Amino acid sequence: MDEPFQGVCPVLNTPFKDNGDVDHEGLVNIVDYAIDKGCRSLSIFAMNSEPTKLTPSEKIETLDTFMNAAKGRAHTAIGVIEDSVKGAQEMARLAEEKGADALILFPPGRVPPQGERFAKFLEAIAGEVSIPVMYQDAPRTTGVSVSTEFLIDLTRRIPNLKYSKVECPVPVRRIDELQEATGGALRCMSGNGGIYTVDAFRRGAWAVMPGVAVVDRFVELYRNFAAGNLDGARDIFENMMPLLWFEDQSLEFFIACEKQILFDRGVIGSTHVRENGLRLNAFDLDELRALVGRLQGASAPAAAA
Repeated sequence: MDEPFQGVCPVLNTPFKDNGDVDHEGLVNIVDYAIDKGCRSLSIFAMNSEPTKLTPSEKIETLDTFMNAAKGRAHTAIGVIEDSVKGAQEMARLAEEKGADALILFPPGRVPPQGERFAKFLEAIAGEVSIPVMYQDAPRTTGVSVSTEFLIDLTRRIPNLKYSKVECPVPVRRIDELQEATGGALRCMSGNGGIYTVDAFRRGAWAVMPGVAVVDRFVELYRNFAAGNLDGARDIFENMMPLLWFEDQSLEFFIACEKQILFDRGVIGSTHVRENGLRLNAFDLDELRALVGRLQGASAPAAAA
């Protein structure tokens, strides 16, 4: 396989059946879909996966399904979103025991700690495992902002902090700063649904972590970039941009769009998003399908009946 998490590492959706149950067969289909499109690294339980809407038992069952489907075929990163240190430590240990290659660490959702307290929170979780960890730097969704200096200090305090998913304001500048300050030791992942992909790769990003629905286009973009064909990478990126911007209207809107594309492509059997979620209306659906249909080099979805 490729270097862990290098290039394109999509965040997978958690599919649900129409009745709201987790669709484990659908999750296996999503894993197969991403690998078939060229992905060699996959992540789950980041925000696109709706992890906060899963019960504890569902989360364990979903993790089992994901790991069994991806094992030996792709590097795996598991998000750890828990409000307590103890809960986060337990989830971190469980993910490592089940074979995860890395963890994605998030601030707790209730009363997020700041400064030194937050650094100790992350230390306590990362110290429970031997696998690499990634920090999700996404103030728009977590409500927690940290400085570049804070992250640089974390790399000194947490030996297994090897990655940062950069989704802060002016993210490509932070990628630049972190690369320079750490000599590339902290590998930066570009998030934000992929809307800064080309600029991020030019600044030294290790990977992009988009949604999974049109990951075939991201894989082709990265292949062009890695081969030195910047114009080819830009052509693919500029063709995708209207869709990426449309999806990025909110997190819940993004999730609804991703599930709709996966449904239209026959990967999952339902577009169900758990409450409190968002559902596309007729105008949203018409525009989404039009934008997907304009993608060059990607199979356009057939309209569902």
